[in-house]
Amino acid sequence: MRGLEGRAAKALKGSRDRVAAFEKVAAKRGEHPAGIALAWLNQIFPGPKTAPEDYAR
Repeated sequence: MRGLEGRAAKALKGSRDRVAAFEKVAAKRGEHPAGIALAWLNQIFPGPKTAPEDYAR
């Protein structure tokens, strides 16, 4: 993991087991954890649509 200094280290300390479990699931799928996280975020916060779709509603 990167960024294990300062606030990141403090945040990870309380979540280390959950992060390790997530990384294990990602490895079983043959994926990088960051790729899974980004795909998940894209589902929650999709990017802008094309203008016709935005104004058709």
